[in-house]
This record gives sequence, C-alpha cells and structure tokens, in this order.
Amino acid sequence: MASFMNRLTEWQWAHHCIGRRPISKWQYHSVGLSDKRNRQSPLAGSYEKAFVNNWFNETHKLNITQPDLIQLLEVATKKQLFQFDGKLYEQTDRVAMGSPLGPLMANAFLCSIEEKLEHNNKLPEFYRRYVDDTLATMKDVPAAEVFLTTLNNCHPSINFTMELASDNKLPFTGMEILKKGHKLETSVYRKPTNTGLLLHHQSHVDKRYKKSLVKTTLNRAFHLSFTWESFVTECDRLKLMFTNLKYPESLINSIVSHFVTSMMTKDPLVPPQLPVNKDTVHRVVLAISFGRILRKSVRKQLV
Repeated sequence: MASFMNRLTEWQWAHHCIGRRPISKWQYHSVGLSDKRNRQSPLAGSYEKAFVNNWFNETHKLNITQPDLIQLLEVATKKQLFQFDGKLYEQTDRVAMGSPLGPLMANAFLCSIEEKLEHNNKLPEFYRRYVDDTLATMKDVPAAEVFLTTLNNCHPSINFTMELASDNKLPFTGMEILKKGHKLETSVYRKPTNTGLLLHHQSHVDKRYKKSLVKTTLNRAFHLSFTWESFVTECDRLKLMFTNLKYPESLINSIVSHFVTSMMTKDPLVPPQLPVNKDTVHRVVLAISFGRILRKSVRKQLV
C-alpha cells in the first residue's frame, strides 16, 4: 500500500480528470459464475501460466501436474455445502466469503483481463489496482464510459461499476484522494455509516491487544496522511474515538507520543518523552532464586 501511495502522489496529473474508478470494493461483483452454459473458466489462462518453466512447482517446492492443480481448485470452489436459515445448500461455483482462495483467484482473474487489455493497447495512461479496487484517469466522462464498456465486454462472468470524483475528491481503499492543482493529496476516509465501534477498553481482552489497536490506527493514519496537518486532525479524531471507548486519556496520550517520536526518529525503540510525576509510587518486583541467606541480605537493602 505504501508503494501504491507513493506512485499516486508522485504522478504528474496535467489535464487529466481524477477519479475514474472502474472497480470498487463495494460495487464490483461477479455474476453468472454458477451458470451451467458452456463457458470458459475465468482462470483458464492462469493454469497454463502457473506451469511456464515449472514456476508453480519450483516456487512452492511441489511436484504436481497441471491437471492436478485444476482438480484441486475445482474441489475447493465447486459443490461445497453450506447452511443458511436451517437449510443445506450446494454451492455450485465460486469460493465462500472469507476463503483464503478468494483474493488469490480474484487477483489472478483481473491480471488476465489486464494483460489482454494491455496487449490490445486499451489500458489508460494511468491505471493502478489494489486487490479489486482500481484507480484510473480519463480525459472526460464519455471516455470513462467507453472504458467501462470495454471492461464489461472482457468476460461474461464479471460486471464492473464506476465511481467518479466529486469536488475533486474520491474515496479509495480507506483513503480520500484530493486533487490540488496537478498533485494529489491523501487522507484517512471514513464512511458516513462509520460508528467508531471498536474494541472497548473494558472488554475481557489482554491489554496488549488494546494497545496494539491504538498503534494500528495511528500507523494507518500516518501512512495515509499526505500532510502533517491531516495526520494531526486524524489523531484528534482517534483520541475522541478511543475516549468514547473508555480508554484512559493517559494511555492514549502515551501511545500517541511514543508513536510520533518513533516516526520522527525512525527508531521504534525510542521511549516516549512524557512528563514524569515525582509523587507517583512505583512498585518493583524482583524474581530472586539464590540462597536463603543472600535473599535476607537483599531484602534488607530493598527495605
């Protein structure tokens, strides 16, 4: 994602229109894969490519044939049983939601489409994809609609949708892209339906996971924010969100301070620069496993 953002912000946009989004995570979907008509498998071309120069076997240290791989994928994607509303159903095609095969097969399928478009010189000048979200630029809306039609004609089992920028802004994979002149800036994007409901501090979960949650959201905000001002704004939002989740203010400030210091020094081991309260009582626990006489001597020194 970091390299994707670097390419995005370094691109010189000239007179292109921002915001052609032929594929959207929430709008992109496949249709007709369970149709019984004689259709070529969407991944048919990937089978041959996997065995060019025996790439698949050498990469994964296996020794299987191409028919074996096809059979394994068919077992994993066809005639699977699932239960819904108390009834048992047979899934004739596609993988189950949440299956590890889902992103892999979707990426292989889209790669095959992109290779055909590139071979026919039909890809736009700027075309970048992250998993199943694609960002592209067109000179105008009619050109974007022509490209959308081209995509939808690539395969009968898939359907593409498009989202255009509004006021030079476009949400894309959790970030908002803003066009300023010939440059792009990014910041964290939240859906209007976002409630800020995350792990509550009073949940019966180990404290390290709660700290990691704050660190993760800070890291995401840092890498998605193009300017320091947008990062500070997002930090204020995160502080408010975690305060509503009953996280102690001292814990939030400590993690934020440590994170910012670490990012500025590029050293994650730098301790947080926070004021020290001299009246705070600290408890020290020592595990002493040596002799009884020496233990008494140490105990007297500690007292």
